[in-house]
Amino acid sequence: MPPSNRKKSQNCVVKYYSAMTDPFFQDLRGSIEKVGVFLQCSLQEEELSSCVEHSRFSSMKDNKMINYSLVPEEIIDHNKGSFMRKGGLSWTFGLTVFFQMFSKLRERKKND
Repeated sequence: MPPSNRKKSQNCVVKYYSAMTDPFFQDLRGSIEKVGVFLQCSLQEEELSSCVEHSRFSSMKDNKMINYSLVPEEIIDHNKGSFMRKGGLSWTFGLTVFFQMFSKLRERKKND
């Protein structure tokens, strides 16, 4: 299915990890709840809290089953850095959001 049609499909839910965890849009719990509703799977509060905790970047970065630290040196050279990035979005994203907010504010001031 082409990317443009995925968001319109009733049989597909699209979530971006960066959008769920970025400070500007931080609603990891809400995103997990929406996926649960989509899958018609209700989560108990304890299950939801556990899912949120295990979905945090810091948890995934430290989890040896996720961070590729168990992969042998012959396959991944761990001396060159970790498989997981540092987390968060690039500085350009923050500036883009800032400039969008600044532009809206400037337009409001201009119209007043």
